[in-house]
Formats: sequence, C-alpha cells, structure tokens
Amino acid sequence: MSGGAKTAKQRNAALEAAARLFDMDSPSSIVAMTLQRQHHYSRAQSWRIAREAAELRGKQGISARPTASEMVGMTQQALAGALAEASEAGDWQSIVKLSRELREALKANGSITTVAGPEPDAAVDTVMAVKAAHTPER
Repeated sequence: MSGGAKTAKQRNAALEAAARLFDMDSPSSIVAMTLQRQHHYSRAQSWRIAREAAELRGKQGISARPTASEMVGMTQQALAGALAEASEAGDWQSIVKLSRELREALKANGSITTVAGPEPDAAVDTVMAVKAAHTPER
C-alpha cells in the first residue's frame, strides 16, 4: 500500500519516526513494518529509510534503553501486525497462537483485566470449526 511520491516533509517525518524506534532498540523488521503501515511506504522504501535512520543515529552516537512499558508496547504492535498477516493468509494455527500471545502482552501492560476468559479449548474449537466450514470436501 504505497502512497506514491512523498514530499520531503513526509519523508523526514518517517525518517525521524524510524530513528526514534531505533533509539528504543527496536529491531529493523519492526521499524520497516511501522513505516509501511503508518507512513504508507512500500516494503523496499521502508527498508531503505530504516537503514538510513540507523546510519544517522549511529553517526550521532545516540542510543537509549527502552522502558519496560515501551517494550511491552512494541511487543503488542509486533504481535498485532503478525496477527493481521496471519489472518490475511488464513493461517489458523498462527492466529490462535498469536491471539493468546497478544492477550498476555495486553495483560502485562494493564490494557486488559485479568477477568477469566473463555476456556482455552473453546478458542481452538471455534477456530477449527470455522476452518472445517471453509475447507472443501474431497
């Protein structure tokens, strides 16, 4: 979902966002994914901007350690992105696993309460039923 040609202002904003993510020790894959989703760059453009931001910060000697809540937030974003990709691909096993991981990450950040959810098998049974309904008979 690239948005065509970008202005210098838009590119600088994306470059600064990438640099801030690198300041928090975010992996390059998370930085590139963020540029794709939030700044609407293509995959190749996102990786080029991420590389440029890493070089820029390295030359400036800037580095910071993320707080625990920042790390949980990055984890939530990465899991949500992976969950969306698994949903698009129809990878039911990954959807179940990633949903559980995302739920645990949200609990760790206090975003959701510890109210008991459905039985673990209920989620698996639901996914399997949906998968069976969409699988053609042989």
